[in-house]
Amino acid sequence: MPVLSDPFASLFSSTAEFARLEEGLSGPGVTALFGLPPAGRMALAVQLSRRLGRPLCVVTAGEAEASRAAADLQALGLSAAVFPARDLLLRPIEGAGREYEYRRLAVLGGLVGSRVDAVCVPAEGLLQFTVPKAEFCANTLTLKPGMEIPQKQLAARLFGAGYVRRDRVEGPGQFSRRGGILDFFTPGCDQPVRCEFWGDEIDSMGFFDTESQRRTEPAESCVILPAAETLPSLHPGGTAALAEQLERMAEKNRRKKTSDNAQALAASLAEDAEKLRAGVLLR
Repeated sequence: MPVLSDPFASLFSSTAEFARLEEGLSGPGVTALFGLPPAGRMALAVQLSRRLGRPLCVVTAGEAEASRAAADLQALGLSAAVFPARDLLLRPIEGAGREYEYRRLAVLGGLVGSRVDAVCVPAEGLLQFTVPKAEFCANTLTLKPGMEIPQKQLAARLFGAGYVRRDRVEGPGQFSRRGGILDFFTPGCDQPVRCEFWGDEIDSMGFFDTESQRRTEPAESCVILPAAETLPSLHPGGTAALAEQLERMAEKNRRKKTSDNAQALAASLAEDAEKLRAGVLLR
């Protein structure tokens, strides 16, 4: 991380107000700051982040403000990213875009991998639940040429991490397997990755173009991130236990014969339970 010029850093860190802010942010609690313009707040926040050795989280009113804050932080030498709000789908929709969810997952991967120093998040995005850190890390895997991992095991891990199997990979969150080749497109990467196996060993890895399906450049390693923030496998007991719970909820609503809404909910819950048993990932 680049360091601010010594005169500028000394000017901030030598004031009594900075010392109080640093002390207030060293433990739990709330610290308020008034009287600085937006650019000054960002400069002060950068210095505090460096002194405390902790990543920075900037909460804004909307995504436009978050983008401007991230640009200011990047100009001051921090690796900053915007953590957007995720679109919520309340009913099944074929072909729904999940760009914002993939962006959120990429930012989480950067935080876990210490590649992001600061996150700028609109208030709406901050209020939305996401995958717990422990489960996120458990569903993250780094692949390298020469690594031994059976293709079936890797495909199972991809499915458990929210990936969908396709005949050919055309977008994030997808994977395909044919012969000794396994392709996947992980959030945070600009292109999908192709792994060529020799038995259970990854013989080579490389990025490829989704249109031509031809390799563009080799890859020395790749971090596979979860492809969804909501994973059925995270439910206590796994996907099977979740399907059973949904079926019990459906049966409970079926008994409410006088309510049309209850019957519709029962049908929807039963359909979701059947999809889980069939290996279909709920979105």
